[in-house]
Amino acid sequence: MQNRSMSFGFAEDMDCGEIRKHSLIGKSAASALQKLLDAVKGGEAGVYILMGEYGTGKTLILRKLSLMIGGIHVINLRRGIDISCSNSSNDSSIYAIDNFEMLLQKPLVFGDKVRNIISNAKLLIVSISSSGGPIYGGSIVNISDILMRLENAKKIIVEVDLDDAKKIVESAGIGITVPPLLMKTPGIVIRAFGGKRGSVDDTYMMI
Repeated sequence: MQNRSMSFGFAEDMDCGEIRKHSLIGKSAASALQKLLDAVKGGEAGVYILMGEYGTGKTLILRKLSLMIGGIHVINLRRGIDISCSNSSNDSSIYAIDNFEMLLQKPLVFGDKVRNIISNAKLLIVSISSSGGPIYGGSIVNISDILMRLENAKKIIVEVDLDDAKKIVESAGIGITVPPLLMKTPGIVIRAFGGKRGSVDDTYMMI
């Protein structure tokens, strides 16, 4: 069966069969997956930070990685569960924390959970959205020990160029018959504007 491109929706909510069928959009996402795969296969220790705006495929990257390598825990902070597609063994020392920005937004809520994860991790991967919302400085001092663990992390940035943005629009099943102006805005909101000023017929907004 031919792979389908990632369409709008949360990759954390897909079953593993859907994750297997969906393909990453763009060279940047594919390169990020390969770098993480090389790190895991090479037995590396340490911390990787996977960065990018919402919608760039970070969760899909982590879940695809878990399909390729067994024994990886992928903990999604938003859902509070392991969304790995591998048969993660309890004694595995490879952990990925998805939606890491949730910790920065609510340090007192997620601090202890993250500490427990990283205390068991030999190789730690955290994904964080660059437009992840406000950081509440009043309580962030309570997770200074966690942030220190990330100081020397290797950063992998997932980017979406104009061609990738067009593919995302197409994967949502939207056909545009007029030459559109595609814009990337914080949170990877993509707007496709029609050719006439003030026209709403050819205008779409997707998050």
